[in-house]
Amino acid sequence: MKKTIIAIAVIAVAVIAWLLFFPNEKKIVLKQLDKIIESVNKSSDEGNIAAAAKNLAFGALLDETNEISITIDEFPYNGSHSSSELASLEAQGRLYCETIDIRLKGTEVEIKDGVATINFTAAFTVVTKFGAKYDEVRPFVATLKKIDKKWKFTAFRDKQVLKK
Repeated sequence: MKKTIIAIAVIAVAVIAWLLFFPNEKKIVLKQLDKIIESVNKSSDEGNIAAAAKNLAFGALLDETNEISITIDEFPYNGSHSSSELASLEAQGRLYCETIDIRLKGTEVEIKDGVATINFTAAFTVVTKFGAKYDEVRPFVATLKKIDKKWKFTAFRDKQVLKK
């Protein structure tokens, strides 16, 4: 009886350890989305070192082998860009803003043939250094590709809910 309880406890610990240390692909993809949002978010008391670290993290999450496609309404940089170009644009945008707060409202992940698609809704609150404030909630679609065993972003676009 005692050996059975010990065996069950060992199996339970092994299962919990497996789930914690080896998450499924959908969780890994969602973690990449969390990382890119964290690298864009900015607090008013953020220092230069934190800004530089976030900029490096942002660039590391993008596909370095291909151009990243952006198709977002009212976004001035739509088109295809290299990862270094997007990292530069991200740094410039963060400098223009006093605070950036992006929060996820819902996510849905689909993975097929080494390509992940994340449908998500993001709530933005942005305050510029000039005092302008923007609040918006929008649905987006992000596409990631598995490159060298890591998920990298390859595209961002609006999710068209209603068309005029």
